[in-house]
Amino acid sequence: MTIDAVGQVNSTNQSVQNNTISVEEFLNVFITQLNYQDPLNPVDNREFMAQMAQFSQLELERSTRDTLTELTQLSANTQSIGLIGKTVEAVFDNQKHVGEVTTLRFVQNTPLLTIKKEDGELVPDIKPSMISIVR
Repeated sequence: MTIDAVGQVNSTNQSVQNNTISVEEFLNVFITQLNYQDPLNPVDNREFMAQMAQFSQLELERSTRDTLTELTQLSANTQSIGLIGKTVEAVFDNQKHVGEVTTLRFVQNTPLLTIKKEDGELVPDIKPSMISIVR
């Protein structure tokens, strides 16, 4: 899930997600390793405990990432709510639009703003990441 914040933010979150393995994949590798170990030379207890610690660390990191994603989404939503009534400058459809944020709606947890320009024209579906200046 991508999360928009006010202004442009470069994110490496997608590359991080592509470099991680799932819990099921980790368990499959771990069980396969136990099944095919040499019975005359089994895995050392210290190695086994180290692998279990790595598994616990993996679960903790996943939980932390999920919590941070939720907090970032909450922060983006709070920022968006704070923009109501403010004059903003946004680039939308390759044009610069300046106006007051009049409404806010959420589509699939993504905040979308409506800007009312000075001439009364409404510009809907502005993502917070499209806003460059808040006055």
